[in-house]
Amino acid sequence: MTNFILLRQTMLAHDLQQKDIAEAAGLSRSAFSARMHRRADFTTGEMLRIGKALGLQPEDYYRVFFAESAAQLEDKHV
Repeated sequence: MTNFILLRQTMLAHDLQQKDIAEAAGLSRSAFSARMHRRADFTTGEMLRIGKALGLQPEDYYRVFFAESAAQLEDKHV
């Protein structure tokens, strides 16, 4: 499950708006908005393009796009 709070914070930190990320992901603004409001899921390709636009490191992808899975892994290692 996408960590939308972290995604928004990262966008703000890079001074990028939804329209900028939508364009980078190859999405219309309405399609990006649907994903940000949990009405649709990001595809793998979209995640990769968003990550590139935000300068994400490989480990950042897990925190942003697979938050629930990453949290479960951390619980198992604690």
